[in-house]
Amino acid sequence: SRVAKFSYGTDCLTTYIPFLSSHRMRSSKVQLQPSGKRVLPDQFSSILAKGTSVREEGEFSSRFLRQGPTANSMEYTISPILVYRGPGVVPEWLDDDPDMFSTLCTIYADTSAMAGDLKPLTAPSGQTYYELAFDVVLLFGLTELKAQIRWMEKVLFSLYSVNCILRTFHGV
Repeated sequence: SRVAKFSYGTDCLTTYIPFLSSHRMRSSKVQLQPSGKRVLPDQFSSILAKGTSVREEGEFSSRFLRQGPTANSMEYTISPILVYRGPGVVPEWLDDDPDMFSTLCTIYADTSAMAGDLKPLTAPSGQTYYELAFDVVLLFGLTELKAQIRWMEKVLFSLYSVNCILRTFHGV
């Protein structure tokens, strides 16, 4: 096994919690989800943390939710794979150490087959919205990283993969 020299993950939205100082200082960025939930963008969600032991073809994943006002708005999903190359602890927010984050690759997944099967949900305001649950999966080989978006579709898993060649690959 090897040890990850960097942290890999993606950006995500997080629930806005006004009593947290890190949230208050970003309050101008608050967005309203179709569900009525207030969220902040640009939080880094680590999928593989620096220092983690990695076996050949090791799989690491995290679950994410995406909301949209219509089923048609859920026909595709895009997720950048980010790498944090900084020397210290990975920051919670992309704007805390922006020069140390870079995009390794971006996954574009066609989720249109599933979008038609999504059930409408109702926000407290009465607005209808749709929610898509998916996993961002990272598979580490000897010289490459495979990035996937995985979702459940009619009780089967569907995958969309992108191979990312790690040009500066030294260990992981």
